[in-house]
Amino acid sequence: MTTEICLEELDRCRKTSIGPAFVALVGDQYGPCPVPSVIEEKEWEALRAQLTTRPRDLELVARRFRRDENSVPPTYVLQATGGREAPGPEEATLTSVLRSGAQEAWRRGLISQEQWHRHHRSVIEWEMERGLLGSAAGEQGATVFLREIQDLNKHILEDGTLKMVDRLADGCLDTDAQNLLRDLKGRITDTHPGVLKTHRLPWSRDLVNPKNKAHAHYLRELGEQFVARADHQVLEHLRELQLARQDLAWLYQEIRHHLWQSAEATGTFCGRRELLAQLGQRLRRDDRQPHGPVVLFGPPGVGKSALMCKLAEQMPGLLGHKTVTVLRLLGTSQMSSDARSLLKSLCFQVCLAFGLPPPPPQVLEAQARVAQLLRGLLHTVSRRNFESLVLLLDSVDDLDSVRGSRRIPWLPLRCPPKVHLILSACSGQRGALDTVRRTVSDPEAYWEVRPLSGNQGQEMIQLLLVAARRTLSPTQRDLLWASLPDCGHPGRLRLAFEEARKWASFTVPAPLASTAEEATHQLCARLEQTHGQLLVAHVLGYIVSSRHGLSEAELKDVLSLDDEVLQVVYRDWTPPSKELLRFPPLLWVRLRRDLGHCLARRPADGLTLLAIAHRQLAEVVWVRYLSGPEKAKRHRVLADFFSGAWSQGTKKLISLPLVGKPLNLDRKVAPQPLWFSDTVANQRKLKELPHHLLHSGRLEELKQEVLGSMSWICCRGISGGIESLLDDFDMCAPHVDSPEVGLVREALQLCRPALELRGLDGSVLYTELLARLHFFAASHPALVGQLCQQAQSWFRVCPHPVLVPLAGFLQPPGGPLRAALTGCHKGITAMAWSLEEKLLVVGTQDGLVAVWDMEEQQVVHILTGHTGEVRCVKVFAEGILAISASKDHTLRVWNLLSGQEKFSIWDGGSKNSTEPQIWNLHVDETNKIMYSTSGSKINAWNLETAELVFRILGDGADPWVSTAVLPSQTRLLTVSRGGEVTLWNSATGSLQGKHRLSSIKEEAPTCAVSVQTQGKVVTGFSDGSVSLVSHFAAHDAGTCSPQEYQDTPEEALVGILFDRPAAECYPRVPHGGQMLPWTFMYGPTCSARPQAPLLRLLTASQHHRPRSQAANA
Repeated sequence: MTTEICLEELDRCRKTSIGPAFVALVGDQYGPCPVPSVIEEKEWEALRAQLTTRPRDLELVARRFRRDENSVPPTYVLQATGGREAPGPEEATLTSVLRSGAQEAWRRGLISQEQWHRHHRSVIEWEMERGLLGSAAGEQGATVFLREIQDLNKHILEDGTLKMVDRLADGCLDTDAQNLLRDLKGRITDTHPGVLKTHRLPWSRDLVNPKNKAHAHYLRELGEQFVARADHQVLEHLRELQLARQDLAWLYQEIRHHLWQSAEATGTFCGRRELLAQLGQRLRRDDRQPHGPVVLFGPPGVGKSALMCKLAEQMPGLLGHKTVTVLRLLGTSQMSSDARSLLKSLCFQVCLAFGLPPPPPQVLEAQARVAQLLRGLLHTVSRRNFESLVLLLDSVDDLDSVRGSRRIPWLPLRCPPKVHLILSACSGQRGALDTVRRTVSDPEAYWEVRPLSGNQGQEMIQLLLVAARRTLSPTQRDLLWASLPDCGHPGRLRLAFEEARKWASFTVPAPLASTAEEATHQLCARLEQTHGQLLVAHVLGYIVSSRHGLSEAELKDVLSLDDEVLQVVYRDWTPPSKELLRFPPLLWVRLRRDLGHCLARRPADGLTLLAIAHRQLAEVVWVRYLSGPEKAKRHRVLADFFSGAWSQGTKKLISLPLVGKPLNLDRKVAPQPLWFSDTVANQRKLKELPHHLLHSGRLEELKQEVLGSMSWICCRGISGGIESLLDDFDMCAPHVDSPEVGLVREALQLCRPALELRGLDGSVLYTELLARLHFFAASHPALVGQLCQQAQSWFRVCPHPVLVPLAGFLQPPGGPLRAALTGCHKGITAMAWSLEEKLLVVGTQDGLVAVWDMEEQQVVHILTGHTGEVRCVKVFAEGILAISASKDHTLRVWNLLSGQEKFSIWDGGSKNSTEPQIWNLHVDETNKIMYSTSGSKINAWNLETAELVFRILGDGADPWVSTAVLPSQTRLLTVSRGGEVTLWNSATGSLQGKHRLSSIKEEAPTCAVSVQTQGKVVTGFSDGSVSLVSHFAAHDAGTCSPQEYQDTPEEALVGILFDRPAAECYPRVPHGGQMLPWTFMYGPTCSARPQAPLLRLLTASQHHRPRSQAANA
């Protein structure tokens, strides 16, 4: 078994190494020839026929090999002796018997030369064949160091020399082995002379003594040569990669990864024919019309991923051979684990597939912009009206941003013709189906994936057995089906297959577990029995505890730092070195081999990371191995590794069972700098270290080395983007009892617009943070003060011209400004707030309506349709619907959740009208009427039918400047520029009375807002006066020049917006109240909206982006 594992490792090295892939040290020993662990039936019969005249040899072979009829074709399997001791005389006798039988069978032509060679080939030659002589890669990455001892033949029979050559059991020279070694060396010299590095040593009696000068010189020269050769191979391979480098190599790697995963998943696909046919009909129907996404859902392990892969495979047959299919198995690679990277890869692949120009770099910096770009690309593809495009996103549960969120803001909710979006999500408590349902509301979008039938489950098991060239005896098959009554979950069937494939025909298996959870515990128990409980617990615990997975090199380094594991490993033998201590890699290789399909391999940061493939297994690992203090222990060792605490020669103490005193040994783990070079950051450290410091309870170290380190913040921001940096702070802030962490997080949030606009350059980040945090340097010295000192030190040594803040001059965190939103390209002219859905709706000068998710602070929809400036927006229907009015004289009603236009209305106005245009919108949800005011005209529309209910035409010479609806009194109130207040019936439009405001003279009304609970209207005038109108009585309440009013939902406050730069006031309506003037915007402010009762205010201007302010600051 060890030989097979070593040969498998050679293949793995050939696939993964970019430098040395095969290194051989060949001396003067050929080595023992291992007994084949498996012999095929025909070969066995040929060997057995040669032993019929030798009963004792025949009995030995028959006892050590048993026929396994579960193998296809049948084989004979070597049986273990049952002991852990080294091979004894019986093993040597068995080898001799098989070699003699093979010799005679080959002479008679019953077996091939290759079969004969299997019995006469040592481990060294097996490895040489696999790694060099029979490898398709040839000499690439291979090196053979050959040691030749001069005059060896003259002294070969001396006692000292016999230790260096092959000997028989009686101590005599093994001439056959020496001849085979000579032939092997000749083959290497003849076929691959370029890989040979020959070292010739003079013969001496103490040749292998390190104190021998010739031997010491040889070892030193060998080491130097090995290092030089390895360096050369790495650099040569890198040069080749650089020459062959493609601009989109990362994208091609991502596509290959998902195609490979898909091919593996569909290899044993069965059933689902009816569901596939129905989905095909749905896709063909939707191909000619706008439609919504399709969502496949079901419990974990039911087979959604395999179905998605099968759909991707069948797309050319369903929609035509020119169909472009884009498949992502989310969470199986780094770029498919977070939304921004996913959207980026989708945009690039669509552009590549359809010959479109690649996305500009500045668009890719912000997730909201990438989401807009993807929607635009889908419409571009649709307008071609030629090829169909299908996006399949499997397992949205595994996206980091989806877990625990209310909705999926970047998801396109309406697909144009020729474009299809198919998702899959898990149902149940831990699934993301509820999140998807809040985003995709159409019930026809959902297709349930049900378990396979009993017959389909048996068919799947049979396909897996055939692919593995295995079968089962009738008794074993009956036991298997009895353990899986009506089990149609492919995940559970896969676990059962992994257990059953190990059964030989002579095995009497124990009953299988009846549930997936029990089966997973059974798997863990079997691994513990084979490899030891502690090793299994720690290996699986480290993989599950990691944030994104671990590479094999990282895992072996981590195990080399784990004293508990090393104490168990070195319980029965002492370490081979007195200077360093490492975890024996072969132990990991054996465990990895038995884990098989339980491990997923995910490309990330130039590495292949190992993760747990099945959600059920990860959950069992948490319960079984990470309960109580064990979780913190795993994170502590991982934090030690990623911090580099024990790298670069730093020694660590350990007490081993067979050593009487503590040992201080170098663990030889990889160093962990922040930067590998000026442009290459240590992404693995940046992503993993905060996670492990947090969960190991090392909060002070977390604050000092991560959250309070400008070097860390700058490196993380430049290499991963501002979103990644904010994600780290969001992860840590709830667990770190420090207000300073919140201040730094808010400062980074305030920096985001500048960084997105100018790019995430180190000098910009240092300037922004220092200019915002300088206010708190003295009052918060522990973290903020430390960051400011680090920034100032950086500025002192910066060799380039840079703006150096001498004091805090940018808006600091902790103040009224909470965030500045980006996403609109033209000035903002109107805003409305959806309190229930936490959405912000804005209108812009270029006719767009943008919808922001205020929890995620990202654009959810860009609504297009208006051809003129949007002048007013209104949200109603519990925050689900919104109406917008534009200078193009259309009203459009939008669904804010789906982003779709419900209907549009032309208000009858003229595009070339010269009368002053003042827009107002009001919605009476009780009577289902929508009112729009434009100049001297009021239209009332039915909310359900979009039909005109009535129209009121006023005096064009004295246009209305504000309108208010009082549904409780069935009244519609207008205020004209001349100060005339008119009252209308809001149901019929009939006039009910007029009144002129007596308290005004030359001033003109500018705006008004209704206070529904009191049946009053607050009106503002051009000279700064404010009037409270009730039953035609007016009361002054202010001295500024109002531009707009907006009340809070509880009507406890009314906000007044003024035309002077940056002043808002909040008078309390019931009692007049106190004015709270703010100054925080520059330029004419166009709109203000309260975001939550008394807590937050949203403002926007034609020159600035929307800003979220604290109303109680």
